[in-house]
Amino acid sequence: TKRRPEALDAQGIYAGRLKRNWWLTRSEPHAKRALKLYTEALDKAVRQKNWSQAYYHAINAAFMHLAYRKNKRDAKRLAERALRYCERAERSVWLPATVGEANLYLGRTNDALAAYRNAQTLAPEPRQIESKREQAMLVAECLGDEKAIEELRKIFP
Repeated sequence: TKRRPEALDAQGIYAGRLKRNWWLTRSEPHAKRALKLYTEALDKAVRQKNWSQAYYHAINAAFMHLAYRKNKRDAKRLAERALRYCERAERSVWLPATVGEANLYLGRTNDALAAYRNAQTLAPEPRQIESKREQAMLVAECLGDEKAIEELRKIFP
């Protein structure tokens, strides 16, 4: 059966909760489940040509590959995919942050920072700003990108 787009969003929300729980507790089952959910949802989104969901799940899978699996190669591969899906997706409040994060994985710090500055102008809700700041800082810290960390503190005070 064909799944509704809302199901992909719900799967991402659940995976995100597992991802955050893993980050706080380092619970191996939560990390494995989050990565599996993101990967499955990414595949479904691509099959459905739902590019907004595809970039969301690709960038989150990239994070799990970097932070949990310590696999920079797979994180970069997924970041490149996320950027391709961003090009096809409708503009949203989350798109520039995804472009920023993908560029961090790819070592393009200046491009990442420009995208995050753009993202900051599109996030009126405090929850959105905090989510973008937190994820950006986690990625920059995992990568050891000191320039990005310093500049992100200015972008997301």
